[in-house]
Amino acid sequence: MTAEGWIDAAMGSSIPPMRKVERSALVPYTPAQMFALVEDIERYPQFVPWVSDAKLIGRTATEVTGQLEMERSGFKEKFTTRNILEPPHRMDLRLVDGPFKVLEGRWTFDPIGDRGTKIGLTIRFEFSNPVLSMMLSKTFEKSCAQLVDAFVTRARAVYGAAG
Repeated sequence: MTAEGWIDAAMGSSIPPMRKVERSALVPYTPAQMFALVEDIERYPQFVPWVSDAKLIGRTATEVTGQLEMERSGFKEKFTTRNILEPPHRMDLRLVDGPFKVLEGRWTFDPIGDRGTKIGLTIRFEFSNPVLSMMLSKTFEKSCAQLVDAFVTRARAVYGAAG
């Protein structure tokens, strides 16, 4: 254990520095349909509960850079990510700017024969400011955990119940 770890243990710190969220769902839509919803960051404020604003900064065939403003529990924070696109099967996100020391993630869209898609999301994050970490880590973790559900609900609204 590092010296920092001993201090945290001695002080009873219950907030691990790095958090990881993993979620998945089976949906009756194609990988391309689900990929299109996740890639369309400009529409996030319409259906992701904690996103109050979204700005497209740049888009190429292989990358999307965007800024999201999250609003939760009375706090507002903006962060920018660069998303590396491998349509329609994968999207990797990396922090460009924001209140994080680390923010990285991966969306996956795996076909299940002709029955639909298994979507997966893995996000790892750590806030750069310890005070912000204490205040927002659990809230941001909960928000990340709700992302898959938000996209499943959006898919139903956009593509219909049967896919």
